[in-house]
Amino acid sequence: MVLHQNRLIKKLRGKKFRNVVTSSKKLAVSQAHWRLRSSFVLAVLILAGYAGNYFNLSLFFGVDFLFGSIAVLMVVWLYGIGWGAVAAMLAGSHTFLLWGHPYAGIILIGEALFVGWWRRKCPNLLLLDGFYWIFVGMPLVWLFYSIPLGVPSQTVFLVMFKQGINGIFNALIASLLLTHSPIPTWADRPKIAKTLSLQQTLFNLLVAFVLFPALTLLVLNSRSAISNMEKTIQANLETVSTDLAIEVRFWHQQNLNALKQLAEVAVHSDIKSSIKLQESTELLQRTFSTIDQLFVMNREGQTLSFAGIGSTIASYSELEKTITESIGMKASDLTQPSITSQVLLIDDHHAPPRLVQIVPIIRNYRLVGSVVSEIDLSHLAQLLKSFTTLREMEITLLDRQDRVITSTRLDMPTLSKFKQRQGGEIRPLNDKVYQWLPLGEMPIMMRWKKSFYVQKTSAGEKLPFQVIVAVPTQPHFIYLENLYIKSLSILLLITALALAMANVISRWLAQPLLQLAELTTDLPDKLLNQKAIHWPNSWITEMNTLVSNSQFMAELLEQKFHEINAAKEQLEQRVQERTRELSTANQELELEVSKRQRVAEALQESEALLRTQAKDLETALYELQHTQAQLIQTEKMSSLGQLVAGVAHEINNPINFIYGNLIHAQDYTQDLLRLVELYQQHCPNFLSIMQEEIEAIDLDFLKDDLPKLMDSMQVGAERIHEIVQSLRSFSRLDEAEVKAVDIHEGIDSTLMILKSRLKATLKHPGIEVIKEYGQLPLVECYPGQLNQVFMNILVNSIDSLEDKFTYNAEENRPSLDSLPWIRIYTEIVKEDWVAIRISDNGMGIKKDQSCKLFDPFFTTKPIGKGTGLGLSISYQIIVEKHGGKLYCVAEPKQGAEFMIEIPLRQTRG
Repeated sequence: MVLHQNRLIKKLRGKKFRNVVTSSKKLAVSQAHWRLRSSFVLAVLILAGYAGNYFNLSLFFGVDFLFGSIAVLMVVWLYGIGWGAVAAMLAGSHTFLLWGHPYAGIILIGEALFVGWWRRKCPNLLLLDGFYWIFVGMPLVWLFYSIPLGVPSQTVFLVMFKQGINGIFNALIASLLLTHSPIPTWADRPKIAKTLSLQQTLFNLLVAFVLFPALTLLVLNSRSAISNMEKTIQANLETVSTDLAIEVRFWHQQNLNALKQLAEVAVHSDIKSSIKLQESTELLQRTFSTIDQLFVMNREGQTLSFAGIGSTIASYSELEKTITESIGMKASDLTQPSITSQVLLIDDHHAPPRLVQIVPIIRNYRLVGSVVSEIDLSHLAQLLKSFTTLREMEITLLDRQDRVITSTRLDMPTLSKFKQRQGGEIRPLNDKVYQWLPLGEMPIMMRWKKSFYVQKTSAGEKLPFQVIVAVPTQPHFIYLENLYIKSLSILLLITALALAMANVISRWLAQPLLQLAELTTDLPDKLLNQKAIHWPNSWITEMNTLVSNSQFMAELLEQKFHEINAAKEQLEQRVQERTRELSTANQELELEVSKRQRVAEALQESEALLRTQAKDLETALYELQHTQAQLIQTEKMSSLGQLVAGVAHEINNPINFIYGNLIHAQDYTQDLLRLVELYQQHCPNFLSIMQEEIEAIDLDFLKDDLPKLMDSMQVGAERIHEIVQSLRSFSRLDEAEVKAVDIHEGIDSTLMILKSRLKATLKHPGIEVIKEYGQLPLVECYPGQLNQVFMNILVNSIDSLEDKFTYNAEENRPSLDSLPWIRIYTEIVKEDWVAIRISDNGMGIKKDQSCKLFDPFFTTKPIGKGTGLGLSISYQIIVEKHGGKLYCVAEPKQGAEFMIEIPLRQTRG
């Protein structure tokens, strides 16, 4: 007895030990899974911190709204201060790439450290972050941007307010995600509460209802202000450029008209020096103060009249050389008719740069001379300055070679090559206007402040001038900066008030609930010990209703406790009675369960036997169907082969006799016709009776028609001979064994037999056969059986094409635009296999029918038109007989393609 007890104790201990080991393994697997999932969530949050700063929201002047601290604060809250600092450093590294200084990253790291340090004492993330930005973060922004970066105080205010609002907004988003998203559940951190705090939820929602609309309006207004500023600048640039171009064109046209009048005077003076020409030249030079020198030259380049400063000969010699070098011509070419009026910028290194305007002198449609004027550039300089008197902008006038004619910029002397300001970034706005931003070690906001908006415009199609107008951004920047500082300061004040009010309101609303929860924590013990309960009061109706319900519930509980104690004794008695009844019923149940188990085992054995018999019947049915199909096909092939061979043999003998004698008949006919012709030529006195007979039989027609008749008979005999050869080739009764044959010959023989079905009829058009034969060697196969496969597939294609391409009874034309075709393509694949592809553009095959194509007795044709054995037998011939592959690719209404693949050499058993 004792030994039995010891064995029983050992068994129980072993079973308990195995259960403990199994539980330990499950616990280890669960912990590994938890660590992996928690690590994955941590990695995603760290990367999200960097991505939040990378995919930022641009507000204005390079001031960006960053979102990286959302993920950083979540890492701090879920994983602690260590991982939070790592996430902050990674996210803050992008601010260095974005703004060119590390101070924003330092402030972000400080935020993570501050919140991570104080989170144990204050569980409100948003309130903690608000304290950080108001008392730590914003002062750090002022310190870093003012001293190391040297940013003006007004700009520092803008950045400081923006950073504070940005940080509080991100903390609000992080707090909402931590309380209302499954991310903490995924992280599965043990120290994170699984339930929501009502006070925290109310606090977050109250701040969100204030901050979200205000921030949205701020972003929309800031973008609208920037857009309006750029539109205003573009409008000013367009207005100034257009007005200046009009003024330059008017000045040019005024000078041009005057020079044309002087050209007309030269024509009336017969292109010779005269007093009138000289007086007109001097008058014109005095009238237009912008003209320094004025020349009139003949075709040979001689000066006819001159007015202005300097000697005539010296000025012209230098001018002529400069003009010809500028336009790339010789002096004699200046009088060619192809030269029209021109404006050139001249620099002869002996005088200040000047403009030269040339007008040709035309008489009788010939160029006989030129009028040349030197123009002072001071007038154009004054014109440009007049546009900048009331506007703060820079204007430059360029020639075709982008050389400066005149400019309001002091760093752009005349004749210098126009270049953009050094070290700048170009930001295109449209086809004409772009923004230039300086580079260098400065914040992006300072680059915006020192930027220019520039527009380049042509002065006119016939005038080789370009107008460049540049407007500084600084005045607009200062105005918008003040506007944004006011908006951000108001928003920051509203945010601070919202934080304070939300904290007070959330505590006030949640305090009665906390008191009620504390009161009801040990309510049963208090009721049993009859302790006094002081119920809380609230100004909120719902709270008072909840307190009243709790009080009523407590009274009911106290009453129920007394009833339970009374019923407890009765219950113990009834339990004993029920225990005895259950023991009896349990024994009866065990007998019934044992009986049913035996019945269930018998049923399982019967079911297994039935399944085996059903499977055997299914296998026998499948084998019977295949055997029946093979017997039918064998009998059909045997009868068809004997019939074809017999027909071919019976037709072949008389056809050979007819075909052989037609050659001799043609020779005899030609000899008789030549004899008749010779007789007519050498017997002029031909008997009249014979002549009448010749006319009666129409000998000329007989001579012409008889050779044609013989040729037609020969063609018909050759056609019958080809059909007989095709029938013999197709039947191949003597080729039941494996032989090396030409695949193309078998296909052509099959097509010859089906040639009548390929022709056009009254019901459908003719079917075009497209042969794309490759270079195939002789293939070992069963020729007769392979030809039967070709026959079955081609007949199916012809039936499908006849169903699809049927003439419309009303219009007597095909119902489809395309014509029927069958394409046969052969090639070598895998080096030792032959592929035959037969495709058509017929009716195609439905998807639910494709899987049944090669089943015995399955057909898509109407009753009486097909047996359903053709493709099944074809599949057996290709796969089982030849060890090949046969499959079909088809779509409804899109045609079908059958692909046959067999090896070049058959394996001989």
